Amino acid sequence: MVGKRLFFNWSEAFTAGVEAVGGKGWNLSRLNRYGFTIPVGGVLSADSYRAFIKENNLSEAISKISTRVTVANITEKEIEEELLKLREKIKAGLFPVYIQEKLIAELKRMGIDIEWVFDGQDFVLVQARPVNTLYLEYTRGHAPY
Repeated sequence: MVGKRLFFNWSEAFTAGVEAVGGKGWNLSRLNRYGFTIPVGGVLSADSYRAFIKENNLSEAISKISTRVTVANITEKEIEEELLKLREKIKAGLFPVYIQEKLIAELKRMGIDIEWVFDGQDFVLVQARPVNTLYLEYTRGHAPY
């Protein structure tokens, strides 16, 4: 993913715009710009999202459900079950290692203390300061540092 931005701090996210960082990331960047208190940090880019989808072979599942879901049927049991299955696939997915490494480097550059904790199954990145906690599963069974 040469030349693609993987992470934007809040100031960069505001400048980059919604196409680069998604709606939630851009709205948080706007709140930051206008003086609202939000956690120190930033947002993974839309390119990071696309890499996650590709890495975890989720494109077909997303395309399949997106052609079926409408406002009229979103509460139907069958649709809800399909959406729950997709959510579980997304939750089970892992970001490519190069994105994880970029995120870790950016957080460290921003002065956010991080540490690795083994939760009995996976190594998890824990943000120690500021107050909020960030969890990031790393490649199963291997802490990078």
